[in-house]
Amino acid sequence: MNIHFTYLHLFIMTLIKCNQKVIISSIKVMITTTTTTTTTTTTTTTTTTTTTTILSPISSPSSLFA
Repeated sequence: MNIHFTYLHLFIMTLIKCNQKVIISSIKVMITTTTTTTTTTTTTTTTTTTTTTILSPISSPSSLFA
C-alpha cells in the first residue's frame, strides 16, 4: 500500500511542477506582450544566429571526409 501511495504522490508532485511551469510561461508571455516588438525580433535573430553557428561546424567535417 505504501508503494502505491508513493507513486501517487510522485504523480501529483509532477503535475504541480508542470502547472508551475505553465504559470511561469504564462507570466513570461504576459511580460513579453507588454514589452516592445523590437525586443522579440532581437531574440529571434539571436536564436537564428546560434542555429547557424551550430550547423556550420557539422557541415565542415563532412566535406573533408567526402
